[in-house]
Amino acid sequence: VTVVGDAPLIEAEKADRGMLVSRQNLAELPIMTRVPILLVVLAPGVTNRSTRYDWTPFSNSGLSSWSVNGSTANSTAFLIDGAPNDVVYESQPSVAYVPPSDAVQEFRVVANAYDAQYGRNGGGIVSMVTKGGTNQFHGTAYEYLKRPSLNATSFSNNAKRLPADNTPLDQYGFTVAGPVRVPKVYNGRDRTFFFGAWEHYKQNQSFPQNDVSSVPTIAQRNGDFSKTLDSAGRLMPIYDPNTGRLANNQWVRDAFPGNIIPPNRIDPVGAKIMSLYPEPNQLTPGSVDWQNNFFLKDNVTWYDFYNVVARIDHNFSGKQRVYGRYVWNDMNMFQLSNGLPGKAANRREGHKTNNGFVFDSLTVLSPSSTFDLRASLTRWVQNYRPTDWGSYNSTAIGWPQSLVSQFGEPNRFPYITSDGYKSIGSSSGNIWLAPTTNIALAPTFTSIYHRHSLKMGLDYRWIRAGNYQSVWAGGTLAFTRAFTRSNYLTQDALSGSAVASALLGYAASGQVDRVASPYYRWHYFAPWVQDDIKVSRRLTINLGLRWDLVVPVTERYNRMNR
Repeated sequence: VTVVGDAPLIEAEKADRGMLVSRQNLAELPIMTRVPILLVVLAPGVTNRSTRYDWTPFSNSGLSSWSVNGSTANSTAFLIDGAPNDVVYESQPSVAYVPPSDAVQEFRVVANAYDAQYGRNGGGIVSMVTKGGTNQFHGTAYEYLKRPSLNATSFSNNAKRLPADNTPLDQYGFTVAGPVRVPKVYNGRDRTFFFGAWEHYKQNQSFPQNDVSSVPTIAQRNGDFSKTLDSAGRLMPIYDPNTGRLANNQWVRDAFPGNIIPPNRIDPVGAKIMSLYPEPNQLTPGSVDWQNNFFLKDNVTWYDFYNVVARIDHNFSGKQRVYGRYVWNDMNMFQLSNGLPGKAANRREGHKTNNGFVFDSLTVLSPSSTFDLRASLTRWVQNYRPTDWGSYNSTAIGWPQSLVSQFGEPNRFPYITSDGYKSIGSSSGNIWLAPTTNIALAPTFTSIYHRHSLKMGLDYRWIRAGNYQSVWAGGTLAFTRAFTRSNYLTQDALSGSAVASALLGYAASGQVDRVASPYYRWHYFAPWVQDDIKVSRRLTINLGLRWDLVVPVTERYNRMNR
C-alpha cells in the first residue's frame, strides 16, 4: 500500500495567501550564497528592494527589504520555529538570524495575514522551520567556492595591467542528525532526537570605488599650486583670503604670487592633516595629476562568518513532547571604506553576533484539544569599532589634549573632508553599537469541535534595543575652495583649492557632537482568538479577533522625556 499526500493547490479553508517552500525546493533550487530566505521571491507578489551584493547570510538590511503585494520595504515580519526572529536595525524591523540552507525543513511566506495569530506588521510574514532529528542517522557535507583564477579581470585592473582581484569565496559546512544514544546508558530511539548544523563562510569582496582615490600631490601639500591645472590645462589660481577688499562695488582678492603659499602662512594643523594622505602612486588617463592619483592594491573587504544550529526533540509520551533549539552566528568584517592606509583610513571593522534560544512544549489535552507553550530569546549585537581604536586621536593633527579631553569620544580620530579629495578618518557609520534583545512568550490553545476549529493565544514580547552612532564625537572638519577662490560668495570651479584652504587653516565648517546613547525598552501584548467555521464542503468562514497593545517606550536609565 502506497500512501501519498500532496498539499492542495488552493487552501479552501483559510483566507491566508502565500506559498510553502519545501525541503525539496531548498535542496534542488540554486540559491545565491546559499541563503534560504532568498527563495521568498517564488511567492507571487514578493520582490526584493535591495542591491545584490547585500544578499549575504549576515546581511540584516538586504535580507529584510521585501515588498509583499506592494507593501513598503522593511514591513515584513520574520519567525523561526514560530518564535520572533527580528531586531531593530537602523530604526527598522529587520531579520535577526538566517540559518544555513541545509538546516531548514521548510518555510512559509504569508502574503495576506488574515489569521488572527499574525499581527504587529503591515506587510507579509516569512516563517522558517528548522530540521529535527529522526530514528535514522543522517547528515550532509558541502563546499562551495570561488577562486580569482576562475574569474575575469575587472575593467579597472585591466587598465592598470593588474591581475584579477584577490576575491576568493569559501562556504562549507555539514549537518548531522539522528537519535540520541549513549551506549549502555540511554537509547533515544522513538524518544529523543538531535540535529546540528555548522557552516563557515569566508569571502573577499572588491568594491572598485574604494580602490582609486584623489590625494594631494607632493607640491600641493607643500603649498605649491603652480602646476595645479584644470582638465583644459588652465592654471587654477589660489587667492589670498587676507587680501579681500571692495573695489568698484565688487569684492576682489589677490592671488598668491606664483600660486605658491608662503611657508610662514601655512597652518601647522593644516600641514599635519595633509601629511596624513599617502603620496600619489599613479596617473590616470583623462585625469589631471591631482585627481585619481592613488591606487591601493588588493583593497578588498573581507568577511569571516560562522553559523551554528543545535536542536533537541524529546517525546515524553504520545501526549507530551518538547524541543529546545539554540542558534548562534558571528560575522567579523574589515573594510577600508576610503581606500587610504594609515591614520587616514576609514575602517569599517567589527562583529555582528546572534544568539537565539527557543523552548517549546506541546501537550495533547484530549483527542480534540492541544496546548502549546513557546518561550524564546533573541540577542543580536552589531559592534563596529576599529581594532586600533584609542591608539591615536585628534592630537595627531595638533589639537591640544586639553581640548580633546572635552570631546564625547576623546579617543577617536576626527573625520575630515576636503572637496575634490578623499576624506580621511572614521565616518559616522563606522563607529556603531546596536544591540537588540527580544524575549517572547506564546501560549496557544487549539480545539476542534464539530464544525469549529478554534485557536486562541497570546503573543507577548519584551524588547530592548539601542542604537549608538557617535556621529562626530571625535570632531569633524570640512574644507572647501571657498576661502581661496576669487570670491567667497560666488561658486567658481576655476579657482581655489580645498587643500590650500586647509593649509591656511580655514575650515568651511566643523563640529564636535555629544550624542546620547539611550537604551529603549517596551512591552508588546497581543491576545487573539481565531475560529474557522466549516459551514459546508464549499464554504468556510474565518473569524478572528486580535488586540495589539504596545506599552509606551521607556529608557533603561530613565533618560528620556515624554
